[in-house]
Amino acid sequence: AMSILPLKELLYGSGDAGAHIKADPGVHSLMGEVCKRINIAEHRAGAPQIPLYGPCDIEVHKGFDNRLYVLDFARLFPPTKPVRGKPGSHLFYLFRPEFCKKYSVPLSSDAYSRTVSITRAMEMNSNRFFHFRNG
Repeated sequence: AMSILPLKELLYGSGDAGAHIKADPGVHSLMGEVCKRINIAEHRAGAPQIPLYGPCDIEVHKGFDNRLYVLDFARLFPPTKPVRGKPGSHLFYLFRPEFCKKYSVPLSSDAYSRTVSITRAMEMNSNRFFHFRNG
């Protein structure tokens, strides 16, 4: 069996791997509340650079029933440093929620991601992780 969601309109994130990104202000505020609780940083993604919480390929839709539906949030938690010889490892080696919540500074979901054009997200996580490992 497969569920059919009553999706009406994409309000936040991207349905095409980051090529087009939407950031409804109301949804951005809600995403900010959630992400601050789990210590996920706001970052900029796309062209033009749009402020987002969570991965740029997350999708928040408004349904025909006026509810919000959040899809594709598997990459909500930030990636660890990519592993040599394992292409795409930043997509599946992710920090655990407990680590993110206790870490001293917010981390970006889109660190090491190609879907984010030149951004500080990669620098933020790699520098913060370096500090954690060596500080």
